[in-house]
Amino acid sequence: MRLGVGGERGASAPCYFRLFLVGQSSHGKGYAGERVRSYDLHVTADDFDEQRLVGHNTISSKWIWIVEGFDMRAHWRTWLVLLATTTAGVFCGRLLVFAEPRTDQEQGTSESEETKEPEESAEKPAVLEKATFGAGCFWCTEAVFQQLKGVKSVVSGYSGGKLKDPTYELVSTGTTGHAEVVQVSFNPKVISYEELLEVFWATHDPTTLNQQGHDVGTQYRSAVFYHSDEQKKLAEKYKAELDESHEFKRPIVTEITRFETFYPAEDYHQNYFNDNSRQPYCARIIRPKVTKVKKEFKEKLK
Repeated sequence: MRLGVGGERGASAPCYFRLFLVGQSSHGKGYAGERVRSYDLHVTADDFDEQRLVGHNTISSKWIWIVEGFDMRAHWRTWLVLLATTTAGVFCGRLLVFAEPRTDQEQGTSESEETKEPEESAEKPAVLEKATFGAGCFWCTEAVFQQLKGVKSVVSGYSGGKLKDPTYELVSTGTTGHAEVVQVSFNPKVISYEELLEVFWATHDPTTLNQQGHDVGTQYRSAVFYHSDEQKKLAEKYKAELDESHEFKRPIVTEITRFETFYPAEDYHQNYFNDNSRQPYCARIIRPKVTKVKKEFKEKLK
């Protein structure tokens, strides 16, 4: 709003101006048009008293002065006083035009964030290792190792042969050189390779060459395919100890061979016991092995 200004240049003419005091709302949402107080003042440049102007304003860090409607040319002294007062207020932190003052709570939050120590990085996931075992039909072996804590996955498949990408039908002929195996991914911090060997030799007959029960053929042979020299060392040591202790009535014929390639079996072979537990083969052959693990290795179960 432009207000009228009377008088001649250099005279003590009356000066009309309006003083707006814009304050912060009770909700703390800022200054723009939140609460407005206005005062119509009638003063002259000569009798302008800063204290009079101040008297119309509650000096606070939450108030802004907005003045409009006076003639700078005729009342330059008044303008200088207002300009000086406003400038001083800005530097003293009394006038905040572009940002609302921070509350004590906000300042405390900011300080706590600045002094907060960085959070510890999340624990790194364990590095999994692999073990590959042949203990007859892979349906049985898979069901055994799936029960153990520390075992993340068990995949049925084929290893030890020369034919690339073998199928179940080809392996079943006994001419490809592959054995039915399971590849176990395990956390060595939870279950060790030696513990896996213990379960391996306890859940099949390692003294029958190329045979497990009624399953006969080279594809059903007892085999350990080691993935490292350490696994080889542990497997050979464990096998020797079992022979020396006469744990079995006949010598152990388990093959201990370096791992080369693993070919996952067809999808319908995966998780076979869990998906087909009522099948006659599962009930007669696999379930007794599962029950034995639950009985003899309680502390290793998931």
